[in-house]
Amino acid sequence: MIFPAPRSLNSLHCLEEADGWQAMLYAAGVPDKQTMETAPHVGIASVWWEGNPCNMHLLDLGKEVKKAVINQGMLGWQYNTIGVSDAITMGGEGEPYWTEMKGTCSLADR
Repeated sequence: MIFPAPRSLNSLHCLEEADGWQAMLYAAGVPDKQTMETAPHVGIASVWWEGNPCNMHLLDLGKEVKKAVINQGMLGWQYNTIGVSDAITMGGEGEPYWTEMKGTCSLADR
């Protein structure tokens, strides 16, 4: 199903046309209309999987980041994204690509 775009894209709020997404965000925890209209919305991405001991703690770390965002008066929205495990890629066809990417990430951290 294709949904039509709002009539006006000049406003981030489009409040008179946004009943659906507002209802969804209120149900997800936005406390009131003022917060909905004025608080910055911050996406908090975390890579975690319980089967990978290297990053299984990152869900809890993301929750702590979300608390800090909320304490600063913003709305935090935590979501998951994909991650790669060294042990899973070792010996597979994806290993050369992952090894190269790890090296790039290590250089960026310096």
